[in-house]
Amino acid sequence: YDGTWHRMRGSKWSVLVFYPSDDTPGCSEQLSEFASHYDELQELGVEVYGVNPAEAESHRAFAEKLGLPFPLLTDRGAGVCRQFSATLPIPYGIKTIRTVYLVNPERKIRMANRGAPSVEAIIRSIQALKVTKGGM
Repeated sequence: YDGTWHRMRGSKWSVLVFYPSDDTPGCSEQLSEFASHYDELQELGVEVYGVNPAEAESHRAFAEKLGLPFPLLTDRGAGVCRQFSATLPIPYGIKTIRTVYLVNPERKIRMANRGAPSVEAIIRSIQALKVTKGGM
């Protein structure tokens, strides 16, 4: 939302949070939960990215309103949402489906979940996977 391009870094785990819309109750609750656990996620070497096709100004206002410490990425045309199967076709375009992915440093998807899994469950998954060789 700030004009910066983002890439998943090779040495970090990433959580991609695909969410339907800025400034709605469900999305606000979900992203606020990630914000409240952000320091713990950072200690585990995890970057968090919120993703949907909304424009940068909408993301900026939403992130500022919630005080989000992680970026909300503008996915113009919803190409990334489609690549991660986080879309649903509707008569006048597409809708982003609430979906969370955990991606290891080798860019392998280690968890995929429709809906809003608890951040505590995601943290437990990261901890368990880090114990295995190379994060499986």
